[in-house]
Amino acid sequence: MTVLEYAETTRTIEALKKFVRDLLDDDYDYVVPVERKGTALVRAALAEADTSQWKRVVSSSAIKYVLADQKGKRVLVLDDSVWRGSTLARTTELVRASGVDTKVTTAAFISHRRAPDDCLDIVYDRGLDDESYKERREALIEYLQQEGSLLLDTEHVEVRTRIHCSISDFFEAFAGWGEAAVRYVPGSNRVNCTVFQLAENLLAPLKEVTPGFADLEGAVCKIRVVSHPKDSQEFSLIPICYPFIRITEDTRFDHPRMTWTRKVVGETRIFQCVGLALAVQMLVHAMSWVRAELGRGVDFDHERSPLEHLRAVFPEVDVGQLRAELSRLEDTKATKSTRSKVVDDPGMGILRRLADEIRWSCFDRYEPGFLRKLKLRDVLAVGPLHGQPPARASAALDVLIDEAKILPETVFTPLGNTRAGERAFGPDGEIVARELIREALLSGKGIE
Repeated sequence: MTVLEYAETTRTIEALKKFVRDLLDDDYDYVVPVERKGTALVRAALAEADTSQWKRVVSSSAIKYVLADQKGKRVLVLDDSVWRGSTLARTTELVRASGVDTKVTTAAFISHRRAPDDCLDIVYDRGLDDESYKERREALIEYLQQEGSLLLDTEHVEVRTRIHCSISDFFEAFAGWGEAAVRYVPGSNRVNCTVFQLAENLLAPLKEVTPGFADLEGAVCKIRVVSHPKDSQEFSLIPICYPFIRITEDTRFDHPRMTWTRKVVGETRIFQCVGLALAVQMLVHAMSWVRAELGRGVDFDHERSPLEHLRAVFPEVDVGQLRAELSRLEDTKATKSTRSKVVDDPGMGILRRLADEIRWSCFDRYEPGFLRKLKLRDVLAVGPLHGQPPARASAALDVLIDEAKILPETVFTPLGNTRAGERAFGPDGEIVARELIREALLSGKGIE
């Protein structure tokens, strides 16, 4: 990056910070960020703010339940960037259909010249050409990576951890708990470790909180361990566990201790709620293992870990009950025998090549628009096809998500008398989709 490019990126980031903070300081009743980068912008802006601010931040999946029976509320729909505006339009329509006489304001940091003139009420940089749009978007992503906001959706917990041992010992202890662990350092300079676990290894530890309508076979199961950029001894633990579920309109999730989960309705939010509960249980199991291995070499600070962001997806959440779940680590009996494992460190070159193969797997010349969404099994299968283990494919997927090239989503399809839900992954936005299709066509993908 040249001095001029660095100066322009810095200017863009400072403008972005002020733009978002000014919007959040306005007197909107609710703010609905467009996932995923819109949510990341809000997380970054509220990082040092009063946690009570999260009470008015609502995800698109929860807004209709929040606005039900409310009249005349002012709602800000916030996106990071708008190309054609289709995602923003869907979110806006959803908000307008919720409540009575809801007043909606739309805002984004940048918009492309192809964006409809009437899709945005507030925009910092409007009508950009392809090159300018891409430059601003890359600066925005760099800012979010520095803040760590792209790592974490508002549906995931984050547990802060301080180590009093070497980073190698810490990662190796987690590797011993998991099936494999992959270490890598992307452009954000945060040390990352994706601890990959097979769902069948978790059937017993997760049995207590797994509902009858959830199937752990082939579930997304991993713990992301990410360093703090300003403190090499501090890390964030982000557990992710999404099973396959089958639900009906009457389905409810009843956690044995977190009674607030019974109030959660809506198929997407039930899916997220089950995922949250399983992820917390999985993390407690993993932390117990690591503590047994490292003893005083690690401190899990679950009491001071930020959890208020979960209100965006779960306005019903009882943060006290959630902290109590994490505190069960203190009552968990230490694993009688543990073992550490060597951590896989393939280097970013291998992971980026594997990431490209995952991206190109989204291309399908027989699908409308030449694109398809990948399921977890599709992503993990890419590894062995290219001589790499599934754990590396899982880590490569994390790289793509953090760089805003792949967007995780929840998809539901009819299955008999039920609706089947699972995690899926597709290109993150119009510009990423266009580049993917161009690359795939130029390389001859799909015409072998």
